[in-house]
Parts: sequence; C-alpha cells; structure tokens
Amino acid sequence: MTSTERFHLNERGASAVEFALIAPVLLFMLFGMLVFGIWISASHTIEQVASGAARASVAGLDPDEREQMARSYIASHLAPDALVNPDLVQIDVETDPVVPGTFRVIVTYDASELPIWDLIGSTLLPAREIRRETIITTGGL
Repeated sequence: MTSTERFHLNERGASAVEFALIAPVLLFMLFGMLVFGIWISASHTIEQVASGAARASVAGLDPDEREQMARSYIASHLAPDALVNPDLVQIDVETDPVVPGTFRVIVTYDASELPIWDLIGSTLLPAREIRRETIITTGGL
C-alpha cells in the first residue's frame, strides 16, 4: 500500500476537523440563547413592575395619589432585582388623555448596562431601550 492510499484511509483527526467546523456555530447559538434570555428577563421584569404599579395605583383617590402609589410600587419592587438597575428606569405616570377614566403607567429602561452587548454582534440584538406601558381603569364611584 502506498503512502497516498494510507493517507486516504486514515481517519485520525476527523473528529477534530468536525469539531472545528461545528464549534463556532454551537458557541454562537449558546451565546445567542444567553443574550436573549437575559434581555427577555429584563423585559419581563419591566413589564411586571409596570403592570403591578398600574394595579397598585387603582386605590388612589386622585391622580397625584395614584402617581405616588405607582412610583413607590416600582421603587420597592425593583430594589431587590439584580438584573435591572433602578437608577436607569424612567417612570411616566399620567391620566390617559384619549380614554377618560383610565390611568397610564409607562416604564422605560435603558438596557445598555446589561452584560449582553459585547457577547454577539450588535446587529442581531434587540433594542437597548425597553419600554412597557400599562393602562388601567381608575375605578371608584
């Protein structure tokens, strides 16, 4: 058997070549899942505090009291969160001008400090600003 025939029959190193071809795709998918998991977790946190603040504000008697209740709810529920920095959260609380008898809570979070922006290319990532809005009926008599 010539050395050329032995070379073609030799399968040593085939696994290393296959791993070298598949590993970048596998790592890209792994980091992608990690990045989107962190972003979705932060987005869900913002959605939950916006909804909770709107529900908490229903008990207020006037718009000022409702706003104070919504802001205190958001401050108390974001404080223990390790992922969302409360200093980067902007809260807008207002009576909805379009639909009378409703109250609007808008929570905007600047997600630029999340540890995800350097893991994969920025063109594949979601927005750096997470904005969630909840509208609730004020109720009362």
